[in-house]
Amino acid sequence: MRQINVMKSQHRSVTLILPVLLAMFAISCDLTEQQYYEKIRTKNAEEQSDNVEIYEIKDNNVMRKILADKVERFYEKKQLEAYVVTIIDFDEEGNEIMNLTAEKMTISENDDEYTASGNVVVKKESNYLYTELLVWDQIYDTIYAPGEVTLVREDNVVKGVELRSDIEFKNISLNKVTAEGKLDEKNIDF
Repeated sequence: MRQINVMKSQHRSVTLILPVLLAMFAISCDLTEQQYYEKIRTKNAEEQSDNVEIYEIKDNNVMRKILADKVERFYEKKQLEAYVVTIIDFDEEGNEIMNLTAEKMTISENDDEYTASGNVVVKKESNYLYTELLVWDQIYDTIYAPGEVTLVREDNVVKGVELRSDIEFKNISLNKVTAEGKLDEKNIDF
């Protein structure tokens, strides 16, 4: 009888020790303390603002206006993250020439690149572009959308993937293209 009690006692000890050992193993294989704090630090923005308006001015003219519900600033990464964002570009006379909306926009000062994600819509004159992810290179004024893209001009609709274009939509490259609408010589240069 005594031997059975010892066996039950040892079984309980193993049952209690096993989860502790598994937890210690999982923690030891995870991040070091320094890596953990580095990860937390890089996730948290140094500055946060709500209902933000940012203006880019050249020769006393507003050239760009950025509106966002929330903006997070990361100084070390030189990066800005904006949520529920609208970018409006203007010409020298103050006329709107382009409008971009997205759920999120990451602006990298290092690369001079804007990455828009989530219900991205670009409106330029009578042209509309719809996608989920768009990278806008500010240095070369080019855009790239790796996923599905829909381009609309009046009653014409062009769909495809992997869009590459200048911001004027004059030089467009698109893969796996399908189209709907009326095609004539006037609008052949979609």
